[in-house]
Amino acid sequence: LLGVVGLVLLMVCANVGNLLLARATARSREFALRAALGASRARVLRQLLIESAVLASIGGALGLAMAWWSLSALRTLAPPGIPRLVELQLHAPVYLFDFAVSIVAGLVSGALPALSADRGGLHDALKDDARGTATGPRVRLRNGLMIAETALGVVVLVGAGLLLRSFVLLERQPIGFRPANLLTLRVILPSTRYAALDRRTAFYHEAFDRIGALPAVRSVSAISFLPLSFAGRTSGVSVEGQPPPAPGQLRFVDFRSVAPGYFRALSIPTLAGRDFAWSDTPDSRPVAVVSEQAARDLWPAADPIGRRLKLGSPDSRGPWLTIVGVVGNVRQLDLVSTPRPALYFPATQDQGAGETLRDWVVQTSNDPAAAAAAVRSAIWQIDPTLPVTRVQTMEQVHAASFGREQFNVMLVGAFAIIALALAAVGLYGVTAYSISRRTRELGIRLALGATRFEVLALVISQGAKLTLAGLAIGTIAALLMTQVMASLLYGIGPRDPMTFGGAALLLSSVALLACYVPARRATRVDPTIALRAE
Repeated sequence: LLGVVGLVLLMVCANVGNLLLARATARSREFALRAALGASRARVLRQLLIESAVLASIGGALGLAMAWWSLSALRTLAPPGIPRLVELQLHAPVYLFDFAVSIVAGLVSGALPALSADRGGLHDALKDDARGTATGPRVRLRNGLMIAETALGVVVLVGAGLLLRSFVLLERQPIGFRPANLLTLRVILPSTRYAALDRRTAFYHEAFDRIGALPAVRSVSAISFLPLSFAGRTSGVSVEGQPPPAPGQLRFVDFRSVAPGYFRALSIPTLAGRDFAWSDTPDSRPVAVVSEQAARDLWPAADPIGRRLKLGSPDSRGPWLTIVGVVGNVRQLDLVSTPRPALYFPATQDQGAGETLRDWVVQTSNDPAAAAAAVRSAIWQIDPTLPVTRVQTMEQVHAASFGREQFNVMLVGAFAIIALALAAVGLYGVTAYSISRRTRELGIRLALGATRFEVLALVISQGAKLTLAGLAIGTIAALLMTQVMASLLYGIGPRDPMTFGGAALLLSSVALLACYVPARRATRVDPTIALRAE
């Protein structure tokens, strides 16, 4: 983000520099006269630099006002989890930084125009003014600034395009379950009243029966850690019949406690075996269900159904768990990480703490949020003291899992739009100024028989050459600079040809439009009026 902001600031400097250069060219006769009347070169340079610094200071003040106004919007749009966001405010260091950046930007923008304005003498200035054209070095300088601005715009657009394409791929990434029509809530049983496993199991069974009987509720279940909630537990496992791993080489799996019907509630496919049942009690055989990835990693060449494993080392105190089912992979922690091996065991056999099943899921046939009040009431009919928190739809949980990426794309996209607008305005300004300086030339061409289409093509070709040069330089720069974004991308590389091609096509289209508007106006020049004005 800081890099994109810096590039946009450089584009602003190039744009303002071009405007100041055009202004200095128009004032070349004034500066020549000042020099003839005794003004020193340093005095003229100082005047121009002071003018640009004053303009930059005014712009910095307006920028602070806009920043203050946008703080509330930034807090509203920012995803949850950004630390100390509420403390974000404008204070003395921000004011000083803004003032320093404004002054530096003003000096950078005004330096080249100021140096250019001092070149040449009175005779050359008056001669340039008489024939209505700028001198060669100034034209090359303006064109160079425009090419630099276009190149910077390419870098910003490519960076934004890469993040946008990465975000789209991330959003479309299969998560292993269907979040539609799912209501999630958190219910943690206090260990003081629900310490015994049979008491917890009885509560879950009764609560699920009551909720399942509600209108529009299809199924209900619970899990210890909700998918995509950035929380979970991991443990090493030992597989029966396989040699014990070397020290420090345990195979790890994500493990979760789930209630019967959990896989059906989330539409997680059962690939082999069966789901858990309320008949899986502490008196029955300890069982477990593994994900497809866990089955592939732990038993690569065998059917996992009926195999046994345990958490920890082979000599740990935990029981051996018999695999009774294999289910599809689920992205447990986030969307970026590949699905990790997962192990599920029934809460009806879990002797852990009372908060084992803390995240509940309710599948409905219509809007899940509409069932929230009835679900709360069903739980409180059993125990009115239980807190029911974090009531939200699974689609909201899914959206929150890539909230930071979405926020980054939004910010970089906003700067990309600004960069595109700057490039268009800059090219429009250069083309319009060039036309104003070539009014007599265009009038003569039309008087000698040139068609309006030929004049239009002549003017547009000038802007097209600058755009192509900027695109070439910007593409090379983007190929080098986007390497630092590799860790931020998902599903594409930092040199994605579609993104580079799209950025070039978008910028060139906007550039052609920016050139067409003043060029169209140039075709309407009346040769008689143009020559008479000269």
